[in-house]
Amino acid sequence: MPGSFARQHGVRVIGPGRLVLLDNLGDPRESRAEKYVYDAVGRTVRLEASYGSAPAVVAELGGTTQPLPGGRTLVSFGSAGRVEEYDSAGDVVWRIESPGYMFRAQRIRSLYVPRPIRPE
Repeated sequence: MPGSFARQHGVRVIGPGRLVLLDNLGDPRESRAEKYVYDAVGRTVRLEASYGSAPAVVAELGGTTQPLPGGRTLVSFGSAGRVEEYDSAGDVVWRIESPGYMFRAQRIRSLYVPRPIRPE
């Protein structure tokens, strides 16, 4: 069915009546992140935005989405080994690819505590 999704991962509520998910293998048969607006009382759902990778990838399993500040969205394409960050217009800001499987990725501030450099 056109517009359907399958094997979805990383479903997150991103505000009242809004959610984002990774559609692993819907129609068309390529993986993409999708934002939806829903009305639980009226039982309606509307596609708000779709972020697909170019070139298209198929992540048959795994992956996730992470809403970021400023309307950005981090998408990991699970078994396809690709992670992309999209800006609020849906354009790719950066991409990383791996020949291996990445179940999911998450953006974090840092693993390191900044320390001042002392002169010798």
